[in-house]
Amino acid sequence: MAQLNYTFQVAAETYQPLSGGTTLITATDSLNNTTSLNSYVSTLPVGAIPFVFYYNGSGYTNCSVNSNGYLTFGTTSSSGTNVNPISSSAAYAGAVAAFGRDLIGNYRISNSGDPDTIASIRYGATGVSPNRKFVVEYNNFRPTSTVGQGTGPNFSFQIRLTEGTNNIEYIYGNFVGSPWPNGGAQVGLRGQNNTVFFNRAVASGQPWVNTTQGPINNSFCLYTSATLPVSGTVFRFLAPCPTPTSLSLVDALPTSVKLRWNSGTGPGGFPGSSYTVQWGPAGFALGTGTTVVTTDTFLLLTGLTTGANYDYYVQRNCTPTGNGLSTYAGPKNFTTGGPTEDCDNAVLVPVATNLAVCSPTFVTSGISQNGPNSLCSDALGGNLPNDDRWYKFVAPGNGKRIVITTTAGTNGDWVMEVWNSCPGTGGFAFKCTDDVTGGMPADTICQDEYTPGQTYYVRLWTYSQTATGNMTFCVYEDAPCPIAPSYDICDTPAVFPINAVLSCPGNELIFSTLFATPSGVGGTNGAQPTCDGSPALNDIFLKFNSGSTGTFTLTFNAITATDLRAQLLFSCSEFEIQCFNPASGTHTITGLNPSAPYILRVWSANGQGGTFSVCAQDACDDATAQLSGSSTICSTGVAQLRVDLTGLPPWNVTYTDGISNFNFSTSTTPHFINVSPTITTFYNLVSVSSPLCNGVVGGVGSVNVVPAPTVTLAPFTSSVCSNQIITLTGGSPVGGSYSGIGVSGNQFNGATAGVGTHTITYTYGIGSGCQRTASRPITVIPGPTITSFTPSVAPVGSTVTITGSGLLNVTTVRFNLTNAVSFTIVNSTTITAVVPVGATTGFITLINSNTCTAQSTTTFGVGNPPGAVLNIKAFVEGYYIGGGLMNAVVEPALLPTKSDTFRLELRNPISPYGLVATRTELANTNGTFSVSFTGSFVGNSYYLVLKGRNIIETWSKNPVLLQSGSNTFDFSIPGAAMLRQNLNGSGPNNTGTPSQSAPIEKPEHPE
Repeated sequence: MAQLNYTFQVAAETYQPLSGGTTLITATDSLNNTTSLNSYVSTLPVGAIPFVFYYNGSGYTNCSVNSNGYLTFGTTSSSGTNVNPISSSAAYAGAVAAFGRDLIGNYRISNSGDPDTIASIRYGATGVSPNRKFVVEYNNFRPTSTVGQGTGPNFSFQIRLTEGTNNIEYIYGNFVGSPWPNGGAQVGLRGQNNTVFFNRAVASGQPWVNTTQGPINNSFCLYTSATLPVSGTVFRFLAPCPTPTSLSLVDALPTSVKLRWNSGTGPGGFPGSSYTVQWGPAGFALGTGTTVVTTDTFLLLTGLTTGANYDYYVQRNCTPTGNGLSTYAGPKNFTTGGPTEDCDNAVLVPVATNLAVCSPTFVTSGISQNGPNSLCSDALGGNLPNDDRWYKFVAPGNGKRIVITTTAGTNGDWVMEVWNSCPGTGGFAFKCTDDVTGGMPADTICQDEYTPGQTYYVRLWTYSQTATGNMTFCVYEDAPCPIAPSYDICDTPAVFPINAVLSCPGNELIFSTLFATPSGVGGTNGAQPTCDGSPALNDIFLKFNSGSTGTFTLTFNAITATDLRAQLLFSCSEFEIQCFNPASGTHTITGLNPSAPYILRVWSANGQGGTFSVCAQDACDDATAQLSGSSTICSTGVAQLRVDLTGLPPWNVTYTDGISNFNFSTSTTPHFINVSPTITTFYNLVSVSSPLCNGVVGGVGSVNVVPAPTVTLAPFTSSVCSNQIITLTGGSPVGGSYSGIGVSGNQFNGATAGVGTHTITYTYGIGSGCQRTASRPITVIPGPTITSFTPSVAPVGSTVTITGSGLLNVTTVRFNLTNAVSFTIVNSTTITAVVPVGATTGFITLINSNTCTAQSTTTFGVGNPPGAVLNIKAFVEGYYIGGGLMNAVVEPALLPTKSDTFRLELRNPISPYGLVATRTELANTNGTFSVSFTGSFVGNSYYLVLKGRNIIETWSKNPVLLQSGSNTFDFSIPGAAMLRQNLNGSGPNNTGTPSQSAPIEKPEHPE
């Protein structure tokens, strides 16, 4: 007895009748066995199952349907009278039984208006690929022994085959009607005979959800009217996980191998399939090897020992579907390979110059396949070289054929391929031979089939996939293959160009007369050569276009050819123009039509053919010279003409002014000529020549000579203030330019020039040699400047300090439009002025005795300036508790964030440091407090003096400038403050009594 390797599950779902599908048969009466669906069997057509369903090792697309509640597989179906599908000895390939017993279809015609009960069998597919189910549905069946009229027994069920997972499901519908006598049915699976089965058993009186695995093939699921399956009960048989097959070795390198296997019977894989590989030294016990899990059907092992012997096993894991784990396949023995097992490890063999000196290479059959299928078959009709070896050679450049011969050893039947590079790198096999000499291969690679210097690969393997053995092979050169050039006939000539001058040698092209076929004369082969009377010429044909080159040279150079002759033809069927015998050397070709095609016929005497080169080049560089240039000058001026040149340098050029000729030589283009005519003159080129030939000239140059202009400059009528910029005028003719110290364009800057008298020059003139000048003096007198003033805002009657330069002779100070009644010139850089009544916000203007003015760059505001806020930070040493905080001293309970009362004084920055203002404020425990001052204090600097009941009087180290808005001073910064006796190093001593605490002005109490 052998169990089918399935797993059983019970589930529940709503029974849904099959929608659509194909009706196989419908009951038509209740008496006739066939039409009442009794003992009915039907074999479905191939393809009825819309996917390949794998069962017990085989794939099916059809099955046979038996009315007794089961399906069978294979070409032989079950008899319609077979009511025990699992235990039967019938010879079908397999059976799946949902309710295997003697059944009959109901046929009831209702007389009360209720629906008729008519049996049928239908089949069809549900779902979408790749998750479809093939369903066979039994509608309105009953046990044959029961009564089929009235309300007798009636039930429906389905057999479902699942795509991909190959699971089998039975789902039961309603069991209705009566009487349902006690009975039983065979439920489960059977293989190709009744000794291979997996069935279910349940005792009478027990519910079907409690089935157990049947111990024998005729186990039954018994039922009573009370224990029939509940509608929606699903019996699910989970397919076994297939055991991997065809364990093999794909690549065997010295320290690595690639293992390969097939997934096993069934489709490509269950969802989530993976494989567990165990490997180790040959003979290792399963469970003691190295384990690797992979989702591929191949595995690369590295780090192996060269020439060592190993085994491996493979197990498939079909979880989460299927029957979990397959059994292990194996062991499969393998051995690591050595050189020549893989194309990448091919051994280099030499190419002998001939067979006589070729040293054979010994080859033994390999142990793995190292590449794709071959181009020619093996003994089984396939293309899988399973014991191939790889070698390589470098193609020489002697223009000969390469021959690869083999000699049988212990095996006399081998196959050979030649590759242009290794598989996987874009390479391909372009030769494959077998049975050339007996069972041995041989290959010939003609000179036009390989590239000199390229590496080629030879692949050798035994013809039979089961045979092994050895052999030898040789690679050598032989006479060239008799391959005529592609330009062997006049209809397909090779093309060569006429190159530019001095391009030969260097641009020659190589051709060959070797293996050229003989052609006659006349017709499409041209006229009989006048320089060779041979009746048949082993000729080749070349073609060129004369273009616009005119005379050119044609150079032939024999390379391997020992004789070379040529004929210049108008066309294939036209007359001869020139004939060359011998052709080797340089020939001058003249008189050809421009831009016309011509044929060059080349041949060698019989047996003297070979390679040769052809190079054509223009005989002249077609030099050109083009003159240009148009200038206007005065009689003393110099004009410049331009000459553009083409061709090969150096050039010799002759030009004329209409009276005399002039010459120059140059290697530079363009070239410029300086000329100084005294009258208007036109120039032309006479000739140009290069080192090769004379060229073509063109173009014209002209020089217009005009009289020099009369230039004047009117006197400057007034002086310029040193802070003034004026526009210069008075130059004639209009359109000239001014120059001198302080001049930029037509502007004169008094500040740049400086106080004193300067010369202004006016220059005018169009054309070389035409410039004339006129000059006049200009005087710069001192003018005042304003650099700043303070304060920037003040009320009428306030004093404003103005700083600048040149202030000693200021006669007027003006606030916007109002003159100051009172101002004092302190020195040349300072003026103090009282803001007059009627002054408004605007610019401050100064006027000196020279009537020179200066205006401030910013406006002065008339009115009270904005006030200032001074933010102070200080700590009392006796109050300080660390962390940037002091104790709350004044009212700890009511004012927990206030420390003590501080007094801040503003002191005059000049000795004797008089008191200016005082402010008193409660300081916060973090040492900060703020005081305010009116705008009258803004813009002035003061010493800040800090006092308090427990504070040593402390001064800011330097006077502090009060600015409008927010100001900040931190007494706690080291070096920011000092005691008064240290003021400026010589201040008056502090006469007060020092307290025990003082503001922190030292670094030991940082914030």
